[in-house]
Amino acid sequence: MPNIYKRKSLERAKWTEEQLKSATSTVKDERLSVRQAGKTYGIPRKTLERRKNEDRKKKLGPDTTFGAAHENRLVWHIKEMQKVDLHLLEMICEP
Repeated sequence: MPNIYKRKSLERAKWTEEQLKSATSTVKDERLSVRQAGKTYGIPRKTLERRKNEDRKKKLGPDTTFGAAHENRLVWHIKEMQKVDLHLLEMICEP
């Protein structure tokens, strides 16, 4: 007779979105600690820590080749060359 799998963990996300928003706002405003907010609103501490640290999350994708200043300078240069009737983008994008 086969064993029937029974989930051992409890139901997930027993809190509402409003509770989560108010808990994260109290933590970000430093009115309550993460642990106290978790107990008050009934949300796991790790969930609140993860939501709190989402602001510092590194952006996805590789680093840019040029910095913002270099990219702006390159855009300015291309626009200036187009004013002189040197169509760089048309030459680059030709098939």
